[in-house]
Amino acid sequence: MFESIMIWKRASNESLIRFTCLRNINTGKCAVHSADFFTVPVDAAQFAYFDKQFLELLSEESPEVRCEWFDSGSAAIEQHELDFAWSQ
Repeated sequence: MFESIMIWKRASNESLIRFTCLRNINTGKCAVHSADFFTVPVDAAQFAYFDKQFLELLSEESPEVRCEWFDSGSAAIEQHELDFAWSQ
């Protein structure tokens, strides 16, 4: 079982990043499942698309295999940003 945690980061005055993190209920470990980018003005269709994508990915492949796990959400996000080098 997993708990989903939404963590937001301001990328600029007009853009946000939503990290969808998972916490494994049995181990307490955390992983970044996805990072979604939003720009102002935010379109409600973006939310619906990203939420649908989250559920599809979660059901297609176990997060235990798909994700890299860390002791905290902040450590998972830090590594995710290093891996994808798009954020500072």
